[in-house]
Amino acid sequence: MSAKFSFSQLIEAVDGVKVFGDPKREISGVQTNSREVHPDCLFVARRGLVADGHKYLQDALDRGAAALIVDSIFLEQAKGDGSLQSFSNSMMVVVESSEKALLSLAAWWRQQISCPVIAITGSNGKTTTKEILSGLLSDLIGNGVASQGSYNNEVGVPLTILAADRDVKWLVLEMGMNHPGELIRLSGVGAPDAAVILNIAPAHIGNFEGVDQIADAKCEIVSGLKEEGILVVPSFDKVLQSALGRLEKKRRYTKLQFGTVRSTGQSAGEGEGLAVSLSDISSSGFKGIEFSLSRKGECQKMVLPLLGEHNAFNVAAAVTVICELFSISLKEVSESLLKAKGAKMRLEIQEFEEAIVVNDAYNANPRSVEAAFQTVDSFQAPLIIVLGDMGELGEKSEEFHQEVGRRAAQLSPTLLVVSGSFSKAILKGAEQVPGQGRRISIAVRGDSPEAISQEILSEIAIAPDRPVILVKGSRSAGLERVVDHLVVGLTNNS
Repeated sequence: MSAKFSFSQLIEAVDGVKVFGDPKREISGVQTNSREVHPDCLFVARRGLVADGHKYLQDALDRGAAALIVDSIFLEQAKGDGSLQSFSNSMMVVVESSEKALLSLAAWWRQQISCPVIAITGSNGKTTTKEILSGLLSDLIGNGVASQGSYNNEVGVPLTILAADRDVKWLVLEMGMNHPGELIRLSGVGAPDAAVILNIAPAHIGNFEGVDQIADAKCEIVSGLKEEGILVVPSFDKVLQSALGRLEKKRRYTKLQFGTVRSTGQSAGEGEGLAVSLSDISSSGFKGIEFSLSRKGECQKMVLPLLGEHNAFNVAAAVTVICELFSISLKEVSESLLKAKGAKMRLEIQEFEEAIVVNDAYNANPRSVEAAFQTVDSFQAPLIIVLGDMGELGEKSEEFHQEVGRRAAQLSPTLLVVSGSFSKAILKGAEQVPGQGRRISIAVRGDSPEAISQEILSEIAIAPDRPVILVKGSRSAGLERVVDHLVVGLTNNS
């Protein structure tokens, strides 16, 4: 399942110039990593931060690539050193920028797809909501394509679009950003029929003046929304609602809101302006959460086998868009939701005889850390907390990390392990909270994940009851390696 087009269509779509090749030859699929190239696909040679794709052109051809996109810099160099002729048996297109060509090709292919396209953004919960939504659509609607992992940037979004063929029934695009203007480009390429903005939080705030500017940047997703499209937002996020008020409405769309009501008996839309209302949220411990949703007079109890009461809001957002675009009842949603699977390293639970590991090490900002704290606090079990840095928080980094330290200490963990550049700030916050029987360990930069995990395993060995271990930090903290060593140690001890 992938985009299929001719060489001549490729040249036109990217506004390129043919170097070699037959214009009538067909191409199937697009890759930017030579290791993932398959026969008959297009290889786009990008100049990335880590590697230059132009160095892997021959590798891509050896793996069966049908065509190559190269930039003008490479072409001039290859002409100069005489290496260009070695590619004369391939199909090659030259463009000014390979990165822009990838976006242009995806934008062209998006116009060839007739299925509903849904774009998701927000400070927290994008990937989990994408997983929930795509799971429901696969089960209830049929064949479709969703962003893989966190494929949510100016490479991941176009590759996701180009992974869809003309017959897909739906396409879900996760869209991230850490600077203004990114969502204008991504939304312009994706041209969504529906856009979801989940929330606004101080994520990547180091790149913005404040949360209002983050909200403005998130609202840029509306710029590519199709005429008469749907915008789904939470009713209770005041920062987001203010940003929407500042947004110049250049196109017509329908705003649908989800939010909470006091009780199940109150229907969505009755005095609340809600398309979908949420009530009676409760934790079922390690089994997940329960809540009720109401829409157009229908009320249904939901059981979600994922940790975190905040995920009820992610479900509400998904249900708002799916019920509007497709003829699906809440009862159908409730039955399908029982099979929901979360994203890796997002409150991912692994149970062992001696301990329970909650791996939330994919990313972190103050709001997501608080959500993780609330989740593990509801388990009423001995707690071990491992915290790493929260990235891109700018001038308020010290303040945010101190507050996280205070909140961690308030949960009275038997052991708090802090690691990274802001470990002292977390420690300073934790020490402001009086406590007895709590140990705090600082793993300085250079300490191995194995050493950190060994300290935790030693604590588990003397714990009177099976503890819960929360591992939380930004992706740059690399705490998933601590989880890997913990899993090995706990497996060997079982």
